[in-house]
Amino acid sequence: TARVGRFEMQGRRPTMEDRSVCGVLRWRCGGDAACAAVFDGHGGPVVATMAAAYVKRAIHAMRSAQPDATSSALSPADGAREAEATAASAEAWALELARGAEVEVCDVEGWAQGATAVIACVTPRALGVAWLGDSLAVLCRRRPASAEGGPLVAEVLTPAHRPERPDEAVRIHTAGGHVHALTIPQDDGSEMPFGPPRAWSRDASGKRFGGLAVSRALGDIRLRPVVSGEPEAAS
Repeated sequence: TARVGRFEMQGRRPTMEDRSVCGVLRWRCGGDAACAAVFDGHGGPVVATMAAAYVKRAIHAMRSAQPDATSSALSPADGAREAEATAASAEAWALELARGAEVEVCDVEGWAQGATAVIACVTPRALGVAWLGDSLAVLCRRRPASAEGGPLVAEVLTPAHRPERPDEAVRIHTAGGHVHALTIPQDDGSEMPFGPPRAWSRDASGKRFGGLAVSRALGDIRLRPVVSGEPEAAS
């Protein structure tokens, strides 16, 4: 039986900009499947709110469309094929939700709000994740796998999309952006870097804007294509 839960904490900000959603449904070949998504908003809560609402609707629609999952047992050969197909479908499910959330928030043009995202879909045989930005999915399991022995090991499943990541830095520069930290003017006229590297774009006049500390996110329409809205996925 799949179980999901969530915990939220506002922190020091005056308003809560993050949203989360989770749900359980019956998988098509029997057993429970679960989905959990977290959207870390920046610039305001609108993008995170819209993305969470989309994922909630999608889970409900999938739950409503599922037939009764009391299917007959699979043969060993069919079971092996089903395990491989389920791993791919768990990843595809997470990726579909992430891409759908991006389309949902891009229906509104011009705002400066955005959200990082991480979506995990767990089927009876597989785990699939999709993400944008630096929100993390962490898998905790025993190494070696056993019911009794072996230490619990935490594995990060979602390498963060940050401007300083070499492949992301190349993509940002190719898109016409650039990467550098904020700077603090010094008495001698120089500038001292401050904080993490950030992704910047320029308007038609050459004036820079942006300064986002992640290289992929939902929303942030004005920073496209420097800040990408394409999720990464894994299983």
